[in-house]
Amino acid sequence: MDVSFLQNEQVPLAIILIFVGLIIMAAVKTTKLKELNKKMDAEYRAKPLEDIVAEFTKKALSTQEAHDRGQVLFEELQKRILSADKELSGIVYGIIPPAFSFEDSEELKNKIKACHERQLQTILQDKAVVSSITWTVHGSKKKGDQLIQAYRHLMLKAFNNEFDTIRKAMRHSTYDTASNKLGRLHKTITKLGEVASVKITYHYKHLKKDELSLWHEELERKQELKQGAKKQKAILREQAKLRLANADEIEDELDEKEEQLRRATEIAEKILGAEASQKSKEIKKLEAEITKLKKNQERALSQAQLTKAGYIYVISNIGCFGSDVVKIGMTRRLEPMDRVIELGDASVAFRFDVHTIAFNENAPAIEKQLHKKFHEFRVNKNNTRKEFFRVSPQQVADAMREMNIESDWYFEIEAKDYHESQLIREAEKVRKEQAAHYLGGLPETI
Repeated sequence: MDVSFLQNEQVPLAIILIFVGLIIMAAVKTTKLKELNKKMDAEYRAKPLEDIVAEFTKKALSTQEAHDRGQVLFEELQKRILSADKELSGIVYGIIPPAFSFEDSEELKNKIKACHERQLQTILQDKAVVSSITWTVHGSKKKGDQLIQAYRHLMLKAFNNEFDTIRKAMRHSTYDTASNKLGRLHKTITKLGEVASVKITYHYKHLKKDELSLWHEELERKQELKQGAKKQKAILREQAKLRLANADEIEDELDEKEEQLRRATEIAEKILGAEASQKSKEIKKLEAEITKLKKNQERALSQAQLTKAGYIYVISNIGCFGSDVVKIGMTRRLEPMDRVIELGDASVAFRFDVHTIAFNENAPAIEKQLHKKFHEFRVNKNNTRKEFFRVSPQQVADAMREMNIESDWYFEIEAKDYHESQLIREAEKVRKEQAAHYLGGLPETI
């Protein structure tokens, strides 16, 4: 390498030092590359080419699988971020995501979410709050615009928060009262904004009224369910009474026949001849009638187990059986949730989540049809009395709709005990890892 130019007195000393440093670094890097090349050459010589290709192929497949998993997770996180951003935008303006209860239908949840989306779009398009006057603050139009924007934001947030108070206080029979309160609220907020010529638009008010109507429809639906539940329990009670009445009648008749048999037997022991023969025939007839009555009594008892009216329930237990495994069963209890609670308390680690409980006047037949439809998906192929199936709640819901059985469905599971247990386990794992780190890897006990 020609370095004669370095001897030129006009070349600064700093440039000379930098050049020398670069030469040294290049030499060191060249030496390292030679050593790495020797090492790799030794490894290649020690292994057949086929093994090296297989290793690289395996690493490539593993990398691709990790990439695919990461891509799925990345897309899911993007969806969650987008959803969270929308909710945050709404919260800023007072559109708080409602805390739905277990009894709220999936239809209501979807409609409310869509309603909130329309409200948020109206706000972002500046169609929820309007101002008719341009303001200046200390001669600055920009500061005036900022003041009006803050005023609009404050009015909108107050309107939305007061609406939530009205909505939560509404009952199934007080829709008109709630609607009137909403109208008065709009007038009050508008009056407060007169000073700055800012007002809530009628379009946005109507959107809030639409939301109020949706919540009212849900309240009416729940009221109808309560009335329907009373009728269903009345049917079950009436059937229970009929069963008891039939059983009592058979038992009374059986007692009477047994008493007749006892008297006939006593008389037969005291008489002889043709009269005794006639009495013997009477005894045999009574014995036959008693046998028949006992069979009828057994049938009546078995009929008690074949009552047609009852509840079809679809429940799951993600902690014990994993996702997409449901139990499809039937109960005749007046309070069907008692059966669900009993199943959760029996011999499983976690409580069951309910997806639907549907009353039907021929529940055993419906249960049988559902079991037949999902037979190939049974978890226990050997014991058909086990009612667990590897299907999703949505599949069962579709099947019941095809059978014209309408009921409320809840697809989002709470699994409270399971998720809390998972959090506790994760916290314990983190605590142990931290303890091991602080102890320098020393055992917890000696």
